[in-house]
Amino acid sequence: MADAGAAQDRHERRHPHQHLYPGCARAAIEGPEAVLEGLVAEDRSKRDFVVRSLNQMPGVRCTLPQGTIYAFPDISETGIPSQELADRILREAHVVVEAGSFYGEAGEGHLRICFGSESSERLEEGMKRLTAFFNGL
Repeated sequence: MADAGAAQDRHERRHPHQHLYPGCARAAIEGPEAVLEGLVAEDRSKRDFVVRSLNQMPGVRCTLPQGTIYAFPDISETGIPSQELADRILREAHVVVEAGSFYGEAGEGHLRICFGSESSERLEEGMKRLTAFFNGL
């Protein structure tokens, strides 16, 4: 039970945005469509850039995610366990990614990368750092 509690605590610290403020969901549903269309277009552009960048890195393959702000690239070709790789990326490239193993056995060999919460400029910098990291493996 302690392990499950620690995992839940880690998840809540990494994903504080999952708890919507009262009224946010209603505003999203009842608000002007143009605002939502703009957000979707921006996320689509970020998604396309991140996936294209990831697929150019050695040992990384990423399918195009649908309906989410997360990429889940396959890094199994590197031969490095996902938690070890996530820790190294943070330490060496100063980019925060989440180990796919956090999501169970099926997630091993993957990383989880959020592209929806960052500006395009920060995503470009993050992809440059990840490219340098994977090129150096």
